[in-house]
Amino acid sequence: YAATAVDPHDNLTIWHVEEYAKNLSGVLLPTGWGTWVSAIQIAAAPPPTGDFSIVAVPTSLGAILPGANQIYTVTVDAGQSGFTGTVSLAVSGLPSGASGSFWPASVALTGTATSATSTLTVATTGATLGGTYTLTIMVSGSGITHTTNVTLAVQDFTISVIPASRTVSRGGSTSYTVTVNPINDFSASVGSWSLTGLPGGVTYNPLPTSTTPGGSFRLTLMTSRTTRRGTYTLTLTGTGAGVTRQRSFQLRVTN
Repeated sequence: YAATAVDPHDNLTIWHVEEYAKNLSGVLLPTGWGTWVSAIQIAAAPPPTGDFSIVAVPTSLGAILPGANQIYTVTVDAGQSGFTGTVSLAVSGLPSGASGSFWPASVALTGTATSATSTLTVATTGATLGGTYTLTIMVSGSGITHTTNVTLAVQDFTISVIPASRTVSRGGSTSYTVTVNPINDFSASVGSWSLTGLPGGVTYNPLPTSTTPGGSFRLTLMTSRTTRRGTYTLTLTGTGAGVTRQRSFQLRVTN
């Protein structure tokens, strides 16, 4: 007879037992019974690696001034997937003059702690130009990588000088139009105007105390007979809300 059964202590092992009569030269011996025993072991399947999702909030915030920080919260969630392990976080797409750091830089997901958070701080500087930037947050662990995007908006202003170049005879005068152009709803007045690079014998009309975003003023340069002929690069500088910006333009002096 034969019998097959699962090991009561290991459900991945199956036992098979057979009892049979021995036959010696065709003669059945009364005590000639034998037993054959075998075991079949089933290899355990590897545990599922699972997966995780990421969410960053807020996806967009109000614009900040250069030199300010912006903070985002990143949540990594394994849910019921069974994922366990440590994941690391990184960010790309930062504008020039800005840096990003996570705290903590990596988080661990376990069977009991299936969700974890990390804070991303984006620090800008005065060198960070105004604009709207898309940042990509990347979370990687156990061969799995997920990304999500957030927006960084930076307020700023630019200075335009029109035209970019003027030609004037010695002893004459010429004018430029200066405009303050706001970026991302920059609302502070711009003042502390200064002009550098002037050749000898050139003066200019008093600069305004302040100029509102979107506003303009006329800059008039007056040369003298002592002004040397040549092409000069002048730089106009203005400051608003702690942000300093410059614009260069040219003055060409002839006879």
